[in-house]
Amino acid sequence: MDFSIALYTFFLAIVLFHFIPWIIDAYGIRSYPGPLLAKLSDFWLGWVAFRGHRSEIIHELHRKLGPIVRIAPNHISIADPKAIKDIYAHRNGPLKSEFYDGFLSIVPGTFTTRSRKVHARKRKMLAQALTTESIAQFETIVQHHVCYLVDRLGALFEDTDEWFDCLAWMNYLIFDTIGDLVFGTPFGMLAAGKDTAPVAQDLNATMALYGSGITTAFTEFPAAKILEDRSAHSAHMGVLPAHWRPVARLLPWYREKNRRFQAFNRLTAMAIAKRLAGSEDRDDLLNKIRTAKDENDLPLGREELTVEAATLLLGGTHTTSTSLCAIIYSIAQNPQCQARLQRELDDTSLETADALDSLPYLNACINEGLRLYPAIGQGLPRVIPPGGLVACGVYFRAGTVVSVPSFTIHRCEAIWGDEPDLFLPERWLQGDASKLESNLLSFSIGPRSCAGRLLALMQLRITIASLFRRFNFALKHPDDQMNIKEGFVRRPEYCFVGIQHRASNSS
Repeated sequence: MDFSIALYTFFLAIVLFHFIPWIIDAYGIRSYPGPLLAKLSDFWLGWVAFRGHRSEIIHELHRKLGPIVRIAPNHISIADPKAIKDIYAHRNGPLKSEFYDGFLSIVPGTFTTRSRKVHARKRKMLAQALTTESIAQFETIVQHHVCYLVDRLGALFEDTDEWFDCLAWMNYLIFDTIGDLVFGTPFGMLAAGKDTAPVAQDLNATMALYGSGITTAFTEFPAAKILEDRSAHSAHMGVLPAHWRPVARLLPWYREKNRRFQAFNRLTAMAIAKRLAGSEDRDDLLNKIRTAKDENDLPLGREELTVEAATLLLGGTHTTSTSLCAIIYSIAQNPQCQARLQRELDDTSLETADALDSLPYLNACINEGLRLYPAIGQGLPRVIPPGGLVACGVYFRAGTVVSVPSFTIHRCEAIWGDEPDLFLPERWLQGDASKLESNLLSFSIGPRSCAGRLLALMQLRITIASLFRRFNFALKHPDDQMNIKEGFVRRPEYCFVGIQHRASNSS
């Protein structure tokens, strides 16, 4: 009897815990449509994120329920282009939400911090490393690794048409490139033809050795897989309330992903230790960040340096390799687009970043791939500041969490025309380019936008141009769409494409 009463009391407490906030409606959002469970509990969004198709599910909700949808007890998704600037563009506007605590690693970094002051300090120091001049200096390194990729693919598939996993090779390329740019040496994935990188066995011991000339014990791990699991773990933890996270970490799936999360930190620390143990005084990104000073003329500490290097590795690899894969797949899926792109490339003798920047159809293909397959498709959550905020004509109270879903904005017919689900690079040449660019959220906008945008675009242009100059690509099943799984980044589970040497080209 006592057990029955205790069980009844327990379930009644759970019900009241979720119903009372809905009744009180502290944020004035009860009238907005959304799944009933989402209005009452964070479980709904947590389950959606866990399933790996968050962007598509939120998109369908907006199609059925309209531009403003409640997706959690205190989270409003706004699929209206007018809300983009209201929420993301203002320096003194909404701050990042508790979602980003799920990504917290060692200490708050440029990406994870929710403090405006801390972000301004770290972003200023990072900006010293990612100037336009610095990125221009990195072109030679980017070109080198892309040329090596082209040579590797050319040698592997010299005599016959073959099917290969484009995603895997884009991972190898971008990890080697970013490894070289940030840490002064590639991870060696292109040469090995596999996903592998050294991971330190002890994080704190490795950080303690920075600059000593000594490296620590390590093991080889699949870096791209570690990064994918780290991204998924962080995103799934981020949607859960803070009081749920300790319990979630005890579950087998989350426990395993958390081990991968920690392995990523050790991977970064190992790369830093190896770089600082070398005698070469190379002006790579790590050196630029290490020597950058804040307003008090102070550098980053060891833990901060590790976190910022991890941010560069996370932001510079996962999203760029995914975008490359999506663009290649989309062009291969549309032979008429491939033919037009190759004609433009054949008519261009120069392959420098500046020359490629001026090619209209190349850039149209890249922008259209970024639009159709955004690496980050979910809305990035922000907290309304004290005093409230008006977004797309609607007033939201302070403390309300709001976001604008990129995946849905990228399919808005009012912006992109009647066929937003199709890959049509021509829309970038025929429409209002400035209007389209202002609604392309691949790198976000405002003070928390991607600091590496120019570097990523340079990599995309050089890689796409080099590959399609040398090869033709095809799909075994052209009508099939990529099988996307979403953690924080939307990534294909695999991406097999056919590759064939071109019979004739300008190279």
